[in-house]
Amino acid sequence: MLMSFLVLIAFLYIAEVYSVQKPSAIYFVLSGVFIGLAVAAKYTGILLIIPLLGRRFFSTKGEKKEISRKLLLSLFVIPLVFFLVNPFVILDAGKFLKDITGELSIATAGFPRAGLANRLGWVNYPLAIYNILGPVLFLLAAGGAFLALYRRSKNGLLVCSVPVIYYIFLGVFKNSQAHYIFPAIPFTILIAAYCLADLIGAIAITGVSRKIKHALAILICAAAALPSFYETIYYNRWINQRDPRIIAKAWILNNIYTDARMLIEGVSEDIP
Repeated sequence: MLMSFLVLIAFLYIAEVYSVQKPSAIYFVLSGVFIGLAVAAKYTGILLIIPLLGRRFFSTKGEKKEISRKLLLSLFVIPLVFFLVNPFVILDAGKFLKDITGELSIATAGFPRAGLANRLGWVNYPLAIYNILGPVLFLLAAGGAFLALYRRSKNGLLVCSVPVIYYIFLGVFKNSQAHYIFPAIPFTILIAAYCLADLIGAIAITGVSRKIKHALAILICAAAALPSFYETIYYNRWINQRDPRIIAKAWILNNIYTDARMLIEGVSEDIP
């Protein structure tokens, strides 16, 4: 998914902003560029502004002014890149606003006629992540989040912040779909890797033989990777089948007369 890729690149530069006491302005600019591109791909990319702005709270009293100036530079670059990539936002502002309000209407109301009005993401998104990662990686991610919090690891907490921000923001909407949480998946895997490395490190200092240590490490890694590997193979087989939307289109063309109008729930109610 393009947006997930852009979110990862933006986060790399955000991490650079946190890595040194006086980060270069170029990292703020590049963070803004890739956040702007992520927003252009899908609007929820704007959520990366939160960890970026958090850099000010980790600055000393003497550097707050300089960090604030550089953050303002990022905030200028983000909309600039967004408008350059999506000029229709300016050229056809009316349609853009109509599309946005339509999306918000669906997000806040859900699909009540389909019985989906009360399905909040608080439960759906953790289940989606569990199904994508499998039980072992999911538990490792939970363990990694706990370790980052317990050790107060700045880098660990920074990585954890992205899935948490997405979960909190998306969870309040009633139109919850699994692909909305996809940008958080790479970060969840990184958190799981943090715990996995710690677990293998703990095995390494035990008194058992080297062969047993290696066997245990391979077994744990295989248990973590195999469920996701299976899901990938299954998805690749499924994606090659005929798209249900094409099947639906064919049914509509064959069964509904040409001049009919269709109601798309949450978008329009003015059906004659």
